[in-house]
Amino acid sequence: MKIRVIGLDIGTTGTRAVVFDELGQVYASASCDYPLLVPHPGYGEQEPDSIVRAVVCALKDAVARAALRPEEVSAIGVSAVMHSTLALDREGKPLTNAWTWVDTRAAPQATRLKREHEAAAYYVRSGCPVHAMYTPAKVAHIRETLPDIFARADRFATIKEYVLWRLFGARVIDYGIASGSGCLNMEAKDWDAEALAMAGIGRERLAELVEPTTLIQGLKPEFAREIGVSAAVPLAVGSSDGTLSSLGSGAVAPGQMTAMIGTSGAVRAITDRPVVDPRGRTWCYYLADDRWVPGAAINNGGIVYRWLRDDILRVPEAAREDAYQAMDEAAARVPAGAHGLVFLPFLAGERAPFWNADARGVLFGLSLRHGQGHLVRATLEGVAYRMFSIFAALRDIAGPPHEVRAAGGFTKSRLWLQILADIFGVRLHVPVVAEASAWGAAYLALMGLGVYRSIDQMLPLVPIASQVPFDPASHDRYQRLFELYMRLYWHLQDQFTEISSLQREETANSR
Repeated sequence: MKIRVIGLDIGTTGTRAVVFDELGQVYASASCDYPLLVPHPGYGEQEPDSIVRAVVCALKDAVARAALRPEEVSAIGVSAVMHSTLALDREGKPLTNAWTWVDTRAAPQATRLKREHEAAAYYVRSGCPVHAMYTPAKVAHIRETLPDIFARADRFATIKEYVLWRLFGARVIDYGIASGSGCLNMEAKDWDAEALAMAGIGRERLAELVEPTTLIQGLKPEFAREIGVSAAVPLAVGSSDGTLSSLGSGAVAPGQMTAMIGTSGAVRAITDRPVVDPRGRTWCYYLADDRWVPGAAINNGGIVYRWLRDDILRVPEAAREDAYQAMDEAAARVPAGAHGLVFLPFLAGERAPFWNADARGVLFGLSLRHGQGHLVRATLEGVAYRMFSIFAALRDIAGPPHEVRAAGGFTKSRLWLQILADIFGVRLHVPVVAEASAWGAAYLALMGLGVYRSIDQMLPLVPIASQVPFDPASHDRYQRLFELYMRLYWHLQDQFTEISSLQREETANSR
């Protein structure tokens, strides 16, 4: 029987299911979206059951579009967004929404935890700096501000765990997602006692740790019927969307890096051991097959471009899908550097390399000369400057790459690819695989089935579709502007703290 596996990618604003064969050929795909809830500044939530409905919807539609009979689905592999936290009661029912990586309301707790604990030693053990997006700070926030919910919580979980619990009744978490929680000791590959002490919980309130290639079974019959698969279909627990983006892009060899811009953005390498930065600018997460992914990520990637489209340009909902092309065309008519318009795109705080959850967006250099095209180009460039800051940090600890592969939704924009290549000063290689995280998840399912033995076998399965060389003149101009960009950032540290504190006060007063 032919092998058909589904790569399921649970993201920040939507879930995608893609049907592959064992060589990575795509047979069908489907997606179902859901909102990112932002009821107050600094919040970023998902409604857990809407995620479950979207997962079932995407799987059902993908199976139908591939015209597969139930027994023809060999396995499902799962990729999921990192850094989410929600509280569950004894029956596994949510007591909170899932607080995503966008959510920075735990910034005060993170600041306090840095003072009270040995943050540098914690970073070396966990691969995660003390920050508002990680589980210790979020659970500490729940404990301090929502004590009734904290007392009722039987478990603190991620959105992937909740989906697996609802569909399979399994209470497991893979090492990949766990490493992105800030609670995993990398050397021991077990829950870290100090991290749990920071959160104020014991290990009994977290799930069982398993390898990403672990297969589970027992899909509940009602979900099996709705999706159109056998209840006996195995599911590979999988890993995180970020690390699987590197795997699915074929960047698995030494000297390769992946630059990804989706809702967020990241630059990653792959190593055979945990690697951290003496200056604490990067993180390190587990992938699978005893491979680790040192890298760095930004909060503000495609989510900023979507904000510009929806909230500033106010493109009607019916026209939003086609609006990006028109926005790119307007930006392409503006030269590199947007005639001196510089955008610090910290709309959702900052992750790497400086881990400032209080950072906020700044538009600098605005004049009567500037119009819509300048604003669009400055937005693309501002995100790319932030990507360069983390590329430079990773280059310091992993060495200069011989190849940088591009991944994520931004690969649909030739202009954004060119801007990133020009700012980085490298040639970008764009793989033929568009669904990198889904393909990475499907590949782990194939490893679980025994079709492949190692992630090294992924490389020949992902050919390069195109290359984007950089323009030296644009690179030189961007380097000058990047230096200005960084000076602006560092000059505004006190002001970032002041304005974010004011926003939190207004949020508290509006409840």
